[in-house]
Amino acid sequence: NPIAGCLPLLIQLPILIALYQAFIAGLKPESLSLLYPFVHKHIVLMHNGTLTRHDKLPKQFAVDSEAICYSVAEWGFEKTIAHIQGAYAIVYYDSQNKTINFARNYERPLYLAVNQEEKEIIWASEKEMIDWALARNKMSGKWDINMLESNFLYSTPVHSLDISKKASPITGRELYTTPNYETYTNRSSRYI
Repeated sequence: NPIAGCLPLLIQLPILIALYQAFIAGLKPESLSLLYPFVHKHIVLMHNGTLTRHDKLPKQFAVDSEAICYSVAEWGFEKTIAHIQGAYAIVYYDSQNKTINFARNYERPLYLAVNQEEKEIIWASEKEMIDWALARNKMSGKWDINMLESNFLYSTPVHSLDISKKASPITGRELYTTPNYETYTNRSSRYI
């Protein structure tokens, strides 16, 4: 398919335009705060989703993802999650504990691919993106790909990739019911 050859360019085009604009305008300290991932103290965080409420977090920012990052660095993950509402899939690195942490709610999918033999992990919001990345980069081996269960915090030390599910991170309020993913998506593999 001749169009398929354009796909990498279409994916990279917004990034190239943003880089071009950044180089033309110059990088100013105030503009650096809007770049992903967000970093505060010992936390490096990426967030996919839109919060409908985060006004009870310790500090407000122009971007809800940065407010989450700051709060996780100040309060910890469990207290932060108890004070937000809205869609989220969160991945963060904690440099104090040397862990990579993953969490999602029912409004956002988050897939994790683990190759225990090579001690590698890949994550994405769609399984198809993981499949594509593995094929594109010729990454062979036994990859275990799973969608993470919602309302749980998954954590792994960076040196061992021993993924463990901790108790539900949402405390201080009643857990909402998470629908069965297959039912929720009308038996489709794509997130709606």
